[in-house]
Amino acid sequence: MAFSYLHLENNTDQGPIIVDVDGNVRWTANTPTGAYRYALFEDGRFVIQDNDELVYLSLTGDEKRFKITSSQLTQIRPHHETSKGKTGYFLNVDTTKNGNNLVESVLLEVDQNGNEIDHWDFGEIISTHLTENSEDPSDFIRNGIDWFHMNSAIYSPDDDSIIVSSRENFVVKIDYASKKMKWLLGDETKHWFVNHPSLQPLSLTSSDTKPIGQHALSIVNGELMLFNNGQLSFNQPAGAPTGIALASSLAMSFAIDESSMTADATWIYDAGIFSDICSSVYKSGDNYLITYSAVDRTNDNPNRVVIRAIDSSELILFEIELDGTCQPWNTNYVELSNLTYQ
Repeated sequence: MAFSYLHLENNTDQGPIIVDVDGNVRWTANTPTGAYRYALFEDGRFVIQDNDELVYLSLTGDEKRFKITSSQLTQIRPHHETSKGKTGYFLNVDTTKNGNNLVESVLLEVDQNGNEIDHWDFGEIISTHLTENSEDPSDFIRNGIDWFHMNSAIYSPDDDSIIVSSRENFVVKIDYASKKMKWLLGDETKHWFVNHPSLQPLSLTSSDTKPIGQHALSIVNGELMLFNNGQLSFNQPAGAPTGIALASSLAMSFAIDESSMTADATWIYDAGIFSDICSSVYKSGDNYLITYSAVDRTNDNPNRVVIRAIDSSELILFEIELDGTCQPWNTNYVELSNLTYQ
């Protein structure tokens, strides 16, 4: 098997947890704190955003803290992922900018000491595009409202770009330096496509099921992998189309051809399980780790989490079932051999 230990990201005050494939807890923080919910495991330590501080938490329990600095952003607060950026770390943040309360629509990259490298304000990016195309952005970009809901952001070194999951709308790829949108991949029955013509040419064509309320982006062998929750939007303007919903959630990979503006699904795994929020999928070797974080949340059954590993033939290698919703909300594999403690 390609992985033996799992990092569970929780929506509880426990913080990050490492378990083995039998579900036994092998490590947890000495002092549980809700601030440690959004953690990246790297080189034998967790990289965490704790409000406006960047924290390195070693498996030995040692901490190093650095103040996050930004020239334009204040009241910086974490949500969802901490991930590897181009040269530093990507932080999904709520923040205040120019007096405006920006909810889950800003990506901040900081260096190892917490100093801002750059930030990407998706309200500003999309507003600029709409305005340049003579469209009014005010019914789409709404400060103080969770209109975007960023939940995953990854850097693509192949073309110096960033790919971001907006749960409410689409997956969007932007140029790292110019911050211009390259393409959008999402449900075209939603508000962003139906009511904003200038966004339509950016939408990738696909004969396969597009991402709908997706999570957990990654690039595997040049293809985009994600967990396709299949749940319609929660925070569209009154009367705006919210999109479709699937009967079950899908783990998927897409081969994207930017020259033809197409996206073809190269792998789809349908376990017949519906998990409308949270959740994740990652690949290691020939095996896949899939987490259904909100099973049965939308009906009267008790909520539960199902963590399942499968091989390339979709044989189940192991499965862990837990009570609750989004506990964990994301699960990834971790390498614990030959650790160098920092």
